[in-house]
Amino acid sequence: MGIPHYLIVDPRDGMCTYQWGIGGRRGFPEYENRLRLPYGNTVTVAGRWPLDTSGLPLYSRKDMMLPPE
Repeated sequence: MGIPHYLIVDPRDGMCTYQWGIGGRRGFPEYENRLRLPYGNTVTVAGRWPLDTSGLPLYSRKDMMLPPE
């Protein structure tokens, strides 16, 4: 799709995945760089857009329709 910088913020597990650098080493376009960080860190996208993840909400077990522990 040609998205040069891709940030996935996942409230299910409190993790951020930042991908960048589209290449084609294996014969098809794919991200060649990946950074996975837990909430609580600051992720800087493309070297200029910081996102402080410490205040992002997490889904509860109920939100995800899971049984209580």
